[in-house]
Amino acid sequence: MNGILQVFYIIFSALLLSAGIPNEILYLGSPFLGLFALVPFYLALRSARTFRRAGLLTGLHFGLMQLLSSFWLGNFKDFAIFTVGGPTIAYAIEGLIFGRFFHAALAFLDYTPEEAKLQDASFRGAGKTLKRVFFFAAIYSIWEWTKSVGFLAYPWGTLIMTSFQSKLLIQIVDITGTWAISFLWSLFAATLAEGIALYSIYQPRLNYLVKRMYFCIVMITFSLFMLDFIYGAVQYTKPRIIAKTADIAVIQHNTDTWSEDGDSESVLAAERMTAKAMLEPVKPDLVCWSESILNYAFPDSYFYYETSPAKKPFIHFIKETGVPYATGAPLYFIENGQQKFYNGVVVFDKNAVITGMSGKIHLVPFAEYVPLMDKAWFRKIMDALVGFSTGWSQWKQYAVYSVPLKTGDSLNFSVPICFEDAFPDICRNFYKLGAEALLSISNDSWSNLKSAEYQHFVIAAFRAIELRTTLVRTTNSGYSGAVDARGRIIADLPLFEEAEMVTTIPVYEHKPTAYAVFGDWIVIFFGLICALYFADCAAATYKKH
Repeated sequence: MNGILQVFYIIFSALLLSAGIPNEILYLGSPFLGLFALVPFYLALRSARTFRRAGLLTGLHFGLMQLLSSFWLGNFKDFAIFTVGGPTIAYAIEGLIFGRFFHAALAFLDYTPEEAKLQDASFRGAGKTLKRVFFFAAIYSIWEWTKSVGFLAYPWGTLIMTSFQSKLLIQIVDITGTWAISFLWSLFAATLAEGIALYSIYQPRLNYLVKRMYFCIVMITFSLFMLDFIYGAVQYTKPRIIAKTADIAVIQHNTDTWSEDGDSESVLAAERMTAKAMLEPVKPDLVCWSESILNYAFPDSYFYYETSPAKKPFIHFIKETGVPYATGAPLYFIENGQQKFYNGVVVFDKNAVITGMSGKIHLVPFAEYVPLMDKAWFRKIMDALVGFSTGWSQWKQYAVYSVPLKTGDSLNFSVPICFEDAFPDICRNFYKLGAEALLSISNDSWSNLKSAEYQHFVIAAFRAIELRTTLVRTTNSGYSGAVDARGRIIADLPLFEEAEMVTTIPVYEHKPTAYAVFGDWIVIFFGLICALYFADCAAATYKKH
């Protein structure tokens, strides 16, 4: 395969994958497109004959996927240059590295291209065929894991996001996390692509043993999918113990919370929606407002909100409704002589007394936090280049809150802020500390696109299945709703509209899943197997030469 055709395959693969991820047409994505998306990618890498070529192709694929699936980051106002450019460049560079791993797994390192073709069709090629398929899937799973952890973590644009509507196949995440989805989907693509390569290119001289080996690979892939399906069917239909229920008011105020004119419009809109919710037959146990709806920092601004907004002061409004609140708000503290601002949440009881505050633990890289921003010389550079030199501070502790229920019980919950509901490690820590439900608050209204809202929802919804708990999302303009322990949408609100609802959520027996206990064990397993394989290849190559 020549270089132009390889590039075409890479672009085609990126287009297929971005079409399978939630977008402006397929709101919740397409498992079908996701399963086939990596076939051209595999074929292009399989034909690459040097580490450099494989790295360039993979870097192109990773960078292009970032642009195609997350183009809406360009609407992130003053930070767009970072939110679009930063991840795109970073993942393209990571692709240069991962491409070398793919090449080591797919190529015959000690043979010329002509000899490699002969090996493909020979007895010795049979075992190589199995290794190619398995290690491609394993490495791709490791890639999606590295994309989803650490400072630069951004778990969008992944194969995982294409799978949400295949409910029976995604139940496995309560054991393996979403990384098994990466593995199975990429394994399917690799199996199909390997068959195309073997039977189309080498058919005239293909050895019987290679054919038999490929048939075994097909059966292994089929068997893994069947086991996944059976497990999913059992878990999806299995009765789950509901320890209690809670009535949550989800308020979607749909205003511009980045307005420089203050937050009165947003607060009044949220109060108006809340007042409507209070008229529903079921009185809520807790009212949830979205991230960043309040612009003035707590705890000092408590006194400000006793008189603001002038038409209906927020603190007095809480007392009138007589219901606990959880709302997004900035936090301000002086720590060790330094001013610290946090993107946070404040929880009030029914008498408007603050019962808890916490901030965002995982900040948006290059938007909420830029490395070296604490250095005076770097702040001067930032001021000169982009006109700002401040950011949020990182909160250090996980928090669990409790509110009384009308039934006499209490609900223990945690509040992931912004895109924290996309990160398994954040939500696992909340759950392990005793959170019985996750009440996420977010503000994606700046994106102005449905694809951004649905993508955030889909990646967050996996947390409910991983932990077998309920996830409630309260957002500025969508996608607000609730997801049960099976990943089913049990309540939702329309996008980009003022809307409210009081939804009764199931609170399940707090019984940790395998994933809650062991975390990303399957990635460690893949990494260990790959490391042993590469070490063996290196030793064999060294011995030969």
